[in-house]
Amino acid sequence: MTTANRPRVAAIGLDDSQIHSIAQLCGHMRTAKKLDEYLQDYDWTETDIVVSRGLEGAVVSGGVHLLSIGRSRFNWPLGGTFGPGNQTASRRIRTDIANTEREVSIAYDCPDRYKSLADRLLSDIRGATIPPHVIDDSSGLPVVVERSVLVATTSNKPVAMQFLLSHRHTETNPSQQGFAILVLPEAADLQAWFRAFLFHVHKIDPQRVPHSPPQFSVPSDWYTPEERALAGQMEANRLEVMRQNAEYEQLQAQLEQEGEQADKGIRQAIFGDGDELVTAVSRIFSDLGFGVHDMDADLEPNEPRKEDLRLTHPTRPAWEAIVEVKGYTNGTRTNDARQVREHRDKYIVENGRPPDLTMWVTNPFRQMDPSSRPRPGSNVEEAARNVEAVHVLSADLYKRWADIKAGDRNVEDAVQELVGSSPGLWNPRRRTGPSESIV
Repeated sequence: MTTANRPRVAAIGLDDSQIHSIAQLCGHMRTAKKLDEYLQDYDWTETDIVVSRGLEGAVVSGGVHLLSIGRSRFNWPLGGTFGPGNQTASRRIRTDIANTEREVSIAYDCPDRYKSLADRLLSDIRGATIPPHVIDDSSGLPVVVERSVLVATTSNKPVAMQFLLSHRHTETNPSQQGFAILVLPEAADLQAWFRAFLFHVHKIDPQRVPHSPPQFSVPSDWYTPEERALAGQMEANRLEVMRQNAEYEQLQAQLEQEGEQADKGIRQAIFGDGDELVTAVSRIFSDLGFGVHDMDADLEPNEPRKEDLRLTHPTRPAWEAIVEVKGYTNGTRTNDARQVREHRDKYIVENGRPPDLTMWVTNPFRQMDPSSRPRPGSNVEEAARNVEAVHVLSADLYKRWADIKAGDRNVEDAVQELVGSSPGLWNPRRRTGPSESIV
């Protein structure tokens, strides 16, 4: 993890306002209601600082720094990370709610870095309706820990305290200088104390807190005119990015919705079979300006089936085409050409002339990505020519339709491509571009 993401802060039991007040001071914040919930998802080895409110009955790793606010009761191992059966010395720290002393003062050994905050804390405590809780600490084994009282009652009972366990440098631990605990009453201004705590931890443990916290709680209040101008530009950019992101997400949602509708409708020309395929192909011809008649709609019960579609065009009087539509899981079945011939022959018998155009529209390899489908072979082309039909891939028909609807093609040119095509394979002229060539 980069230094920009440090300190990695476990925010345990804080309310929303407290979380918000310190979030900008954290490299990376992870929140949880209780410490055991935090440890289900994260490890002590990847935690730099714990900021907790109401830390009850917990064992905190000796390898992290801790700021505890409000009523607390926890153990702090002094020789390393706590583990089952570990007899390492630990410091037990708890708040005593039985205190009745109300008068408080700054302790004589309060470090200078905390004196101004301690002075503000006095006013908050003195204005409370109940006596402050006091801190009781004891060590399970005789280990020396630096202990500083910040605020105390009349009989010198601690109300706010600091503990510091110093480590000497070793080859395996060259950068670690010490671990700090700051225990504060509920009335403390968490943001201000956390900032002061970070300054201290930065000095004793620059690996976990690589950078000093900002000098100002609200830096923008103290900007120079030049900084204000730059900050204004940044804010304008941020708002524009937010607007564009919101617009992008909206367009993405619309695209997905359109995609779902297309998959159920017009894109059945690419993946469909049976009635779904016929409906999609019928819509394409209709959008190209053809009059489309579903021949099954006129069938009487037990009457032999005719071709699927019959086409006319308003600009071509007396012109008529018959269309048979087939979908295939694999390649085109050339035996189906016989059915196309039967439809053509029946048209000739009924009308005294052949149709102006016979189309055999197929959707082979319909379960494959259309970009990877093999093109029809010479056997398919020969079968189409034998029945005087134009073999049209429904995927090619879809591409031509999409280009026209997007305004990239002229509809009359597309109609002429179909009307003027000769029996065999229909190879539509494709636009040339970086990844396309004329086919």
